[in-house]
Amino acid sequence: MDNGVGAMSVGKAARELGLHPDTVRGYLQTGKLDGWRLPSGQWRIDVDVIHAFKRRSRLEEDQVASLAAEILAKIYSKPKPKPKRKKSPVKPCQG
Repeated sequence: MDNGVGAMSVGKAARELGLHPDTVRGYLQTGKLDGWRLPSGQWRIDVDVIHAFKRRSRLEEDQVASLAAEILAKIYSKPKPKPKRKKSPVKPCQG
């Protein structure tokens, strides 16, 4: 979008995504987020890109939460090992 309609500044995008503005700038510079620079050097990000990023991030969070729950369930469903009995030391016979 060249005219900026439906576009967000870095600050507004950061608030929308719950990120620090520097993080959003880093995502723009590395290509994790698509955007463009104005002649003034400021970044603009299409609103649709922000919404897609939020959906993708939410999906990733859900996947991580699901995996963590699965791992915790496996950890806590295992029976606890029985404590090993200590064997009394056998002293050699001295004869």
